[in-house]
Amino acid sequence: MMRAIPQTLVAAWLAGAVVLLVVPTAWADDAELEALLEESVVTGASKTAETASDAPGSTRVITGDQLRRHGLTSLDEAINYLGGGLITEWKPAGIEIGGRGVTLTGDYGNHVLVVVDGHALNEQWDGTAYFEKGLGLPLELVDHIELVIGPGSVLYGSNATLGVINIVTKRASDYRGAHAIAEVGYMPLPTRGGGIASLTARGIGHSERVGLGYGSDGELFGYRYGWVTQAEMWRFTGPAVFGGPQRAQNGDGTPMQLGPAAPPGLWAGRFYDAYSIQAPSLYSRLTLGELTLTLKASMFRRTTPNILDQFDDKNTFERDRFVYLDLQWHKSLSARTTLDLRTYGDLYDYREDLNEPEPQMCGTALGNGCLFRFKGASRWGGAEPRVTYDWFGDGMMTTMVGGDLRLRWARHGSETLDGPSGAYIETVGKWSQLDSTQAGYLQHRYSPSADWHLNAGVRTDHDPRVSKANASPRAAVTWDAWRGGAVKLVYASAFRAPTAYEMYFEGFGSLPNQQLKAETVRSVEGSVEHRFGTHRIGLSLFRSWWQNLIVSTTLPDGNQQYSNTLSIENYGLDASFDGHRGDYRYGFNVTEAYARAIEGSEKTQLPVAPAIYGNARLSRDGKAGIPTVALAARAVGPRLFDTALTAGYAEPLRAPAHVGLRLAVSDQFPGSTHWSWRVTGDWISASRSPYAIGPNRYAATGPGQSAELMPLNRYTGFVALAYDGGEAN
Repeated sequence: MMRAIPQTLVAAWLAGAVVLLVVPTAWADDAELEALLEESVVTGASKTAETASDAPGSTRVITGDQLRRHGLTSLDEAINYLGGGLITEWKPAGIEIGGRGVTLTGDYGNHVLVVVDGHALNEQWDGTAYFEKGLGLPLELVDHIELVIGPGSVLYGSNATLGVINIVTKRASDYRGAHAIAEVGYMPLPTRGGGIASLTARGIGHSERVGLGYGSDGELFGYRYGWVTQAEMWRFTGPAVFGGPQRAQNGDGTPMQLGPAAPPGLWAGRFYDAYSIQAPSLYSRLTLGELTLTLKASMFRRTTPNILDQFDDKNTFERDRFVYLDLQWHKSLSARTTLDLRTYGDLYDYREDLNEPEPQMCGTALGNGCLFRFKGASRWGGAEPRVTYDWFGDGMMTTMVGGDLRLRWARHGSETLDGPSGAYIETVGKWSQLDSTQAGYLQHRYSPSADWHLNAGVRTDHDPRVSKANASPRAAVTWDAWRGGAVKLVYASAFRAPTAYEMYFEGFGSLPNQQLKAETVRSVEGSVEHRFGTHRIGLSLFRSWWQNLIVSTTLPDGNQQYSNTLSIENYGLDASFDGHRGDYRYGFNVTEAYARAIEGSEKTQLPVAPAIYGNARLSRDGKAGIPTVALAARAVGPRLFDTALTAGYAEPLRAPAHVGLRLAVSDQFPGSTHWSWRVTGDWISASRSPYAIGPNRYAATGPGQSAELMPLNRYTGFVALAYDGGEAN
């Protein structure tokens, strides 16, 4: 263990724990009641309300108050600045997420399950989930976010290999009245090295966000009702970052055509047009008595410089669209038995337009280039019944039995169009399938005394994409060993079924593989937590084993095919501290992990995955004319770039370690209880991300060429104006 975790860090963390454990008892006694009232109640790990310290796994809670105080408006920002265990990386085509030293780049988020008010967002074609604005949920609606770290398939099934993110939105009683938000962002024009070239020139970056919401509760037709809704539009443009110079040539030595914004064979200059995002969204939830109906719709369209051959092409883009309708019924059948029934229906489609100006890359006799249009879609619906029985009527022993029956349809295909005219040429890899999945799960919770808490469960999933059922067991025991202290041991497993894209896509040098197995991960974890007054300190040690990971491999004939060729060895620790005193709130999270990909007899470091990362935060609540001030910082260690293991360079590039800072200042307008303002500034020390761009992304296409990493926005400022029409606090 000490090979991966420096002894000095371990000694420092243990010394800090000792100091905190011997804090004068009087301080703890004075705040004991406040601490009990503030202890987080979570539902993500067990689908049952319980304290975070008793939950069967490591759970970090990010509150809506923290989001507002630090001016955070996206899930990835919340994870990086306030969360623990998980980490996101800024990739122009979509934020990537990892956890505890494991990031599986290029997975479109399909190793983390995202749940909003009980509804899983990951779609059924490629398991896609988004963590930035592509999430499609205005964070003003969020009550709290639970990061459940580690394998979580026991109640959720596929995709929960790195963890589960459970997002709980606000009740109508907490969001009464009309609400509005208007925010503008500004990014200066960067130099080639990431400095500031100009504050006013063409190419400065900017963003706009506008949101309107409403909440109401009361009685309707003799039933208690609550309605919460918010629509939001977010747009982002620029800034005009530098790319290149990279020289590119075809196999016959002729200069490669890179589009009208670049001369033949030279990929270089500023990206003025190929850097934009649009993300409209709508979320609406109506509760009437025992019924809750939810509608969510969103789109995520982006043009980015993270492409291969086309330089500054605004017509090359990706677009995702999500819609779902969810109906939940919660019924108390008796004093000890409750029934939860959820039915749902989801729609998803994906489209990518890729302009290819080089005729030799088109595979057809097109002298002016072509347009590749790739489409994927899925539709799914089902029912999840769940019965919970409380054996003694006091919550000390409960049993939950549930199932998930789902009908799903997916399709994909790629079209080739003539570049100048848009005329249809051909379709390859056209595929569609209708099938169904079935799952059943059992969970038993038992507290034989006030100091011991046991949780055991298992889920079995039947998915036609794999040849056998996947069983996902979990067992946890928590011992409240001393006043304010808890010791926890957890064993958990999870799986990810192959996606339709991985199994069935064919065309453009890719071959299908219908013999893929499910990915699996097993994990053991031991943790200790101590609460004193309004403070909490925690330390977790973990070890996990990943098997049958699905990766794209190159066949002897040069084609690409997904196969189960990779496993991962992973272990490390998480440390955290949270607290507040008076007007001040503070805390930190640190993760250090060893993770190695194993393929055959070789062990290699995972691309994009840092071995150490963490964050810290400090804020002071405003009062008497003094605004609230909040400072958050994050640090990330160095990591390999995304194609380091496949590009074949003798010396793979590493993205440097970096530090990010976020300062937010906010307050009510004088004399107003409804209007408020916020000013936020971001700065990061690094100028490059761990993602390669340009024609040399996978291999050099010209003499003396090397890979180039995507430039980062180092400076960003935001100004926001908000209206809260609810009752004054």
